[in-house]
Amino acid sequence: MAGGRDGLRLFALMLSSQRRRGRDEDWLALRTGAWDRLRRPSFLELDRVLELAESDLRREGAVLEPTEFARVSQALEERGGWRPA
Repeated sequence: MAGGRDGLRLFALMLSSQRRRGRDEDWLALRTGAWDRLRRPSFLELDRVLELAESDLRREGAVLEPTEFARVSQALEERGGWRPA
């Protein structure tokens, strides 16, 4: 597996722009990105890593920049969750 991909499978997290997520320890604040046309700050749900095919994405999806990806994967690893190879 390289990063958030294992062959044709993707590893994904739920994304929300609802500010109340910032008060929940299961969500990680993320910078703004192209996934939100209004460029709002976003939050990733850390308590559930999804594995799916690229064709399964029905809404916006995005690849994080390497430094942001490293921050997210570190947060997941600290929670005892997913670790990239």
